[in-house]
Amino acid sequence: MSRKGENIYKRTDGRWEARYIRARTPDGKALYGYVYAKTYREVRQKALQKKRDIIEEIPISDIPLLEQLAEDWLKSVEIYLKPSTIVKYKNILKNHILPRLGKFYLNELDTECMEQFIQQILLCGRKDGRGGLSPKSTKDILSVVDGILEFASKKGFLVSCHINKPQVKVPEKPLEIISSREQCLLEEYLIKCNTRKSIGIMISLYMGLRIGEICALRWENINLEDGIITIRHTMQRIQNFLPDAKKKTDVIITQPKSDSSIRDIPIPAFLISLLEMHRESDKNAFFLTGKADVFIEPRAYQYFFKKTLKEAGVSETNYHVLRHTFATRCVERGFDTKSLSSILGHSTVNLTLNRYVHTSLEMKRKNMLKMAEPLCYSPSKF
Repeated sequence: MSRKGENIYKRTDGRWEARYIRARTPDGKALYGYVYAKTYREVRQKALQKKRDIIEEIPISDIPLLEQLAEDWLKSVEIYLKPSTIVKYKNILKNHILPRLGKFYLNELDTECMEQFIQQILLCGRKDGRGGLSPKSTKDILSVVDGILEFASKKGFLVSCHINKPQVKVPEKPLEIISSREQCLLEEYLIKCNTRKSIGIMISLYMGLRIGEICALRWENINLEDGIITIRHTMQRIQNFLPDAKKKTDVIITQPKSDSSIRDIPIPAFLISLLEMHRESDKNAFFLTGKADVFIEPRAYQYFFKKTLKEAGVSETNYHVLRHTFATRCVERGFDTKSLSSILGHSTVNLTLNRYVHTSLEMKRKNMLKMAEPLCYSPSKF
């Protein structure tokens, strides 16, 4: 087995073998060369030297700047991406990659260069000049760099094979949820208000909808007879990059963030009666407004949510915490994990458990009660 990230193997005859890309066919297929040595370190050095020799043979006029490759890469992937992802990539290129790496020729990018780049954005990468970016943001930036270098490799440039970037570890954040006591306060307030906007919060709290999904929800997606809400769209505000745009941002309604987010969710019985009170005959009407031509965007609904929390006497938090709380309550009540993952619109069960389920002290205590007595001995024997 090769070492991680390297095509270096120990052969059965005791020698070490390293494989490197020596050329590519016109259609981008890799053609490999091989070197051999008695030790891992020696064969690795031989392979690196071969790669350097290949780069040195390429005329400088044939080597593009990273900014040229970045533009071509983005054009090549745009047709497969959602508008919000395109905006994200453009901002990453504009604010972080091109200012620091854009004027580098591809053959100038090496491990040392990338290590310096990573250190820069971790220490002083914020656009406002107030320190560095988080490991998560840094990892997102590096994924774009990886995409550009892979694109360059497929185009026949071999430099990306030389770069060994250090791993950026993203610390795991504890998931925040609404406590049982505060959830009761919130529910009492929402039911007392009984408006479309307050019931929208209840839907997210008991069905796990994201804020963009509840904002985009129309009555055509609510089937009270069968007791099902179908999630087919999401709403978000994205940056407008058009040069003649009158507004800097636009609100768009698109398909959800992934194929697994397109889902059908059974409505809890008590919510059906609340929804009945606000039923609209116009199937195109947005749930939150009751009108087909008027919607509430996520930013405005987030503001309404925080105002609601304050009036209900609940600690301020983010709207997405409703989703965390829903997942945690489901686990507390013994939900089948596969079903919960499907309701949340996750691609894997592990994503549900690792990212959205908060193990509270209360849950730990309940589980430890199951270990209250030893298996083989009675308490009197201790």
